[in-house]
Amino acid sequence: MADWLKQIPKVAPPNEMGGPRIVIPAGIGDAYWVMVKMEAFCRRHGITGKPRVLVLAEKNQWDLARLRSVPFLEMVPFIEVAQERWVSADPVEPRPQCLQEIYDESRIRHGRTVFPGFMGYEYFVSYNGLLNTGHWLEDDDLECNWHLPLRESESQRVARADAMSKYGPYAVFYFSNFTKRILRQFSVDKIVETLNHFVMQSGLTPLFVGSFWDLGWEPLGRIIKEVKGAVNLVGRTSLDEAFGLMKGASLISGYHCGLTNIGAAFGIKTVLIWDHKSFPRVTPLAVAPPETRKTTYVPLYAKGLTIDKYLGVMMDLCGCRR
Repeated sequence: MADWLKQIPKVAPPNEMGGPRIVIPAGIGDAYWVMVKMEAFCRRHGITGKPRVLVLAEKNQWDLARLRSVPFLEMVPFIEVAQERWVSADPVEPRPQCLQEIYDESRIRHGRTVFPGFMGYEYFVSYNGLLNTGHWLEDDDLECNWHLPLRESESQRVARADAMSKYGPYAVFYFSNFTKRILRQFSVDKIVETLNHFVMQSGLTPLFVGSFWDLGWEPLGRIIKEVKGAVNLVGRTSLDEAFGLMKGASLISGYHCGLTNIGAAFGIKTVLIWDHKSFPRVTPLAVAPPETRKTTYVPLYAKGLTIDKYLGVMMDLCGCRR
């Protein structure tokens, strides 16, 4: 047994149900990148049944994980969501240094992507460290299946059809409290001005989506209030319904996150704003399927971004004349 493995607290109950238990990070994007590799991972490790997947989350972040990644994982047909659903990131207090080192390696360093025997579970798998250090998901020798055969629920289909019927051609925008990272480079005033120009010139109805934790963020309220014709759906949709809205959209735009990254993965025309300080130049492209990069999906850095540039890319991508 490796020295690092001996130091980790063993908190998992005995595995009495057969299929291996795989712990993954908590975000939608984090989960998606693991699922892109999961079928090849199972072949590599001789896993013939459905692995059981659990989400690793801080105790105070569990509600966010439950509402984000677990509903997404339930759409993936070749896995099961484990009955316990989540693993505490802090099984003992204070957090052992050996765990912190694994978390750092899995998130912000180019190192291992698979940690066998993690906390008594069969595996912990994360590709965040690979992507966040300027590498491609294709860089290892496990095959990528970027186009997951996700289950499409009736509520997802209804949300898409209802939005197309009610609003006509529309665009989906996402700006959450995480967007504050880019506002020093591209302000609320510039976002509002850009979107108003876009709505006027494209004729698309602007739909704003997000989660309940975005509701109290004042800049988002101001954006929705000042963009002409804005439809506020923030905190009013399930993840299923949000996916349905994105699938019916002529364009998705706003801040990058797991939700909007999935929109790009669907092949929907997508323009996302990234913080240049937080990610290497490769990362904004590496999160999406290769054939979408700079074709149906265009990432923009907030630093140096102008209203004309942002507007022009959105207009060109959705085929609207300026």
